[in-house]
Amino acid sequence: MASYAAGVLRIQHRLTRPDVVIGSCVHPLAVVAAWLIGAVRRVPFVFEVRDLWPQTLVDMGALPERGPIAYALRAVERFLYHRSRLVISLLPGAAEYITATGVPPSKIVYIPNGIARPAPAALGPATSALVGRIGSWREDGDLVAGYIGSHGAANGVDILVRAAAVLRDRGVGGITLVFVGDGPDKERCEQLARDLGLANVLFCPPVPKREVPGVLEALDVTLFPLRDVPVFRYGISSNKLFDYLASGRPVVCASALLNNPVRASGGGICVRPEAPGAMADALAELADLGPAGRAEIGARGRNWVYQHHDITVLAEQFLQALDSVAK
Repeated sequence: MASYAAGVLRIQHRLTRPDVVIGSCVHPLAVVAAWLIGAVRRVPFVFEVRDLWPQTLVDMGALPERGPIAYALRAVERFLYHRSRLVISLLPGAAEYITATGVPPSKIVYIPNGIARPAPAALGPATSALVGRIGSWREDGDLVAGYIGSHGAANGVDILVRAAAVLRDRGVGGITLVFVGDGPDKERCEQLARDLGLANVLFCPPVPKREVPGVLEALDVTLFPLRDVPVFRYGISSNKLFDYLASGRPVVCASALLNNPVRASGGGICVRPEAPGAMADALAELADLGPAGRAEIGARGRNWVYQHHDITVLAEQFLQALDSVAK
């Protein structure tokens, strides 16, 4: 984080003077760098909130609530909120969190992530092999459900592995789970699958972003687990979830989200988080629906996500918000 911020500050002088500087909170030091650039260039600074730092780390148990690092990060967070000309939040409920720091509601704009209609992309050899393998399972009558994305602590991929074990133990066959991606929790999940002796799961390396739609189209069902972490009450804006809905495949969403796109769209089944049995129930229910029933659910999700999260509409809203502070 520090090296990224230092690199940004080192090279920013090569760029022409902007009308506005946006600090996107993939991590707090990126936003600090943006504020400094805005101050040096004497242009408005806009804070784009993607994650709530340090609250996410605190609620995940990575930082003690009253520790010195949490106090320092909260001080930086408040400083940046108050120094920004505008706060753009991707999280639907983040205004409650941000206004608690003394920021007026009039300074906060909600603009979520969006989805663009994917252009057809040629699949590389590894992705083609994966799609072929999924196709073979489906031809044999299996329902293939997939998770594509980061294998991190917040994602709860291990819950999906345990759901596969529940299906096996119940004697429910014909359902295979595919995991595509990487992350700090992947090795542990793979070991869990080996310990449970599972033959109905497959772990694969990441695929290029442009090839993700090809993998999604090969699946019957998509999987979206999320840990039951208090900070998620402010909502999420997950590119992965929008990709799932846009694929036209039903989503099994295991989370405690209040603003849940899957529930709002009718594009899948929502179950409580961290409950392998509930996830197994949802997969069995979708298997029983058959292709036509799953296609009907998937179509609802696709129509909804393009209606409410079209990237062209959201980009225009973003530009209008910037125009309000850049003039």
